[in-house]
Amino acid sequence: MNTAMTPDEIRALISSQLHSEAHFFVTPDAPPEKVLTRVRQIHDIWLADDEPILALYDDTLLGSGADGFALTTQRLVWRNFLEHPRQIRWVDLEPAAVKHEDDDLIVAESRLSTSAIRQCAALAEVLAVLGERHHSADLLHASEPLRPATILKLARGHIGEQPAIFYAPALPDRKLRTVRTLHRLPEDERVLVIIDDTLFGSASEGVVITSQRVCWKHLLDPPDAMLWSEMKPRKDGKPVISGLQLTLQSDLLMPLHTLLRAVAQERSELTGRVYCWSCRGEVRLRGGKCSGCGRIISPQDGSD
Repeated sequence: MNTAMTPDEIRALISSQLHSEAHFFVTPDAPPEKVLTRVRQIHDIWLADDEPILALYDDTLLGSGADGFALTTQRLVWRNFLEHPRQIRWVDLEPAAVKHEDDDLIVAESRLSTSAIRQCAALAEVLAVLGERHHSADLLHASEPLRPATILKLARGHIGEQPAIFYAPALPDRKLRTVRTLHRLPEDERVLVIIDDTLFGSASEGVVITSQRVCWKHLLDPPDAMLWSEMKPRKDGKPVISGLQLTLQSDLLMPLHTLLRAVAQERSELTGRVYCWSCRGEVRLRGGKCSGCGRIISPQDGSD
């Protein structure tokens, strides 16, 4: 199985497959200091001072570095015009989620403008390799208990990058404060995903995924929530949570239901517990049978 690439290997891959051109700087060529400084300011929430930037594309007309993307030893960071800064770690990047169409690079359904780059296809290949190497290495940890990183990876895989979706750690402070207050979330509970279903971006309506639960608020309805531990895997295709609704982002509802089924199934498999319809609750499997009533249960669907 592949192992994660070292910083030196990532640097060698990028420098051997890509080259500098107008607005695009590839190591060892460094971008102007003001551009580098601006990029670090924009992405300072998740970009450490000692995390080297190996390639940088400035998508601004005057060379300010405010828009564009950068490749580091740990992740891809980007900001499109008038949008919120975003990032994805190499370990969370599915190779199949990297594409290029015309002048754009598409990463996890998010379209990055690369109009001034003539090597978009090569860039897409480099990202796919980085995703493949780190994703394969991360499979070594697949048997660990359900972690926030696992939920984030499943979320990106099922609902992708969309303007109304925000992933940790790239969560806008105002939205984060709003959802914590609205759903009364403890400070030590990690907010992982925010789906903002409001017209003006307040995040007062929509769906919030945390390390412990899924919260939602729709129009005049009161806020509601369900713990991950309360969600039962289903084989009939029905929603794990029946009360979820989205108005402005209704096209995300089906992928969201698919995501919740996937997380419920993942948690069931990792904890060694499944739902028994006869016992009406979570049970442990003993030789493929319910530890409570003795009926044969399939761990794939949690049903008799």
